[in-house]
Amino acid sequence: MRTYEASSSSDQDLHSPLRMFLERFCFLVSLKGLLRKQEKLMKPPVKKERVFRVIAEQDVFDFKFLAEQTGLSKGFLSKVLAQLCDKNLVVREGERFRVLNKEYLLREWALTRREVFRSLRPLKLFFFVKTRIRELFEDYVISGPFAESLVNGQTSGEEVLVYTTKLPKVDEYLSKRPNTFVFIHDEHVFYHSWKIRGWNLVSIPQLCADLLAQGIYADVALEMFRRWMAAAGA
Repeated sequence: MRTYEASSSSDQDLHSPLRMFLERFCFLVSLKGLLRKQEKLMKPPVKKERVFRVIAEQDVFDFKFLAEQTGLSKGFLSKVLAQLCDKNLVVREGERFRVLNKEYLLREWALTRREVFRSLRPLKLFFFVKTRIRELFEDYVISGPFAESLVNGQTSGEEVLVYTTKLPKVDEYLSKRPNTFVFIHDEHVFYHSWKIRGWNLVSIPQLCADLLAQGIYADVALEMFRRWMAAAGA
């Protein structure tokens, strides 16, 4: 898991307490930064992403429905909808709005998602047995390649993205070679989450947006989204 420069065993024994102290110190610094990020969770683009999360599952919607599902102000929603209309992703029809192309909408969501990833600093952990994640986190959903592998099995399934609103004690899993990235996240990421094989997963549209935002599995994300739309009759 962790790697260090080569040294004699006696040298390692001499400095191991110092290393442990430094690792703990670095963890606390990372945690402080993570919690500071949590205070800024409702900054745009996190707020904007709530809109994508809701309308990606709708063909037609009205302003009242969107406000109820996102919990956002009328002014903010009006601004976002105007932007989406300008990009020909959504069109206004009287008092209602229609999504014109959900695949293009997903691509636009992925751009916003990348901004969210940049704004939230994850904790980088390594779990040899991934089910330990379920034991540690009470309130969580997962996304990324591992989540996709549970659904379709088209990716390596190695990397796990964990979204939570409450961070348990995880400093012993801190790693320089992580396979798990933990984000303190806006609770709306739980929107229409579901369970499969004992795991709490984000919604399929959210999973597709995450994979597309990461870039490595863009083709997998788009194909999964198309299958989801076909199954949902969207």
